[in-house]
Amino acid sequence: QHISFFQLDVTPVPEFPIVDFSNFQNSVEMIRYSKAGDANANVKIGVVDTQTKKTVWMNCFAGADSSYISRTSWFPGGDKLAITWLNRQQNHLKLHIADIHSGATKVVFEEKSITGWVEPKRKPTFITDHSLVWLSEEDGYNHIYVHNTEKNIKEQVTRGTWDVNKIIHADKEYIYFAAYKESPINLDFNRIGVDGSDLRKLSQNNGGHSIQMSPDGRYYLDTYSTFRSPASVSLHHADGKHIAQLTQPPQKALEIMKDIDIESIEIPLAGRTLAAIMMKSATFDSTKPHPLLIYCYGGPGSH
Repeated sequence: QHISFFQLDVTPVPEFPIVDFSNFQNSVEMIRYSKAGDANANVKIGVVDTQTKKTVWMNCFAGADSSYISRTSWFPGGDKLAITWLNRQQNHLKLHIADIHSGATKVVFEEKSITGWVEPKRKPTFITDHSLVWLSEEDGYNHIYVHNTEKNIKEQVTRGTWDVNKIIHADKEYIYFAAYKESPINLDFNRIGVDGSDLRKLSQNNGGHSIQMSPDGRYYLDTYSTFRSPASVSLHHADGKHIAQLTQPPQKALEIMKDIDIESIEIPLAGRTLAAIMMKSATFDSTKPHPLLIYCYGGPGSH
């Protein structure tokens, strides 16, 4: 019945030249691009009624005050929006609740970081129309919290010196999530009660597990891979019970990987270690020097 959307006015953003070298006679295209300190686009969130075609603007905007709106999502009842707002420094986040009929908004909670930043991609996962699941690094690690927006109550669900990677699904009983709980190089699939009890690892094998869960939370697809094996896909019940193996890794790829020496190593740093992988070719000779290629993507959100 309603569609929410972003409206961006890029007029304040400076123009930036993009040169097209693919033609014999090079051409220049000007695009709007904001460098550090430049003005951002002015952003508004609107909700249009598909029957009446009437648009209501939410009382939450960004750009003019050098702030951002990074995410929006619908509440289960369909009459409210959750809007994630951040300041320009991205060290202050506010979660707004917006009434789609009046446009009125209120802040249900805030996050601040004095020494770093707040992840901009935060968005809630809803249990009910008044209860939502939220990821936060408030205690120094990325963990799950449950917020009651009606009573303004927050409860921490997961704890420990490990990071939750992603919330997969949540209902009134359980929260399903991916985490680097047992090892920084193994992404496991886990389940925990909404009250923080009954934490259980559902995935069985060490490696990477990419999970797609059915909307009703009864089944999930597990796309599993390791450093030595390409992905395979299996179907499971929500409690982890295996139902069917849907695909297998290509045999040719498995044979190629047999000739590659892969070793997990730890690089010592100040007060901690960094997990890494060293791969040696089939022609590696330990008595001779070899060129070394180091690949490190240094973005703050990378793993």
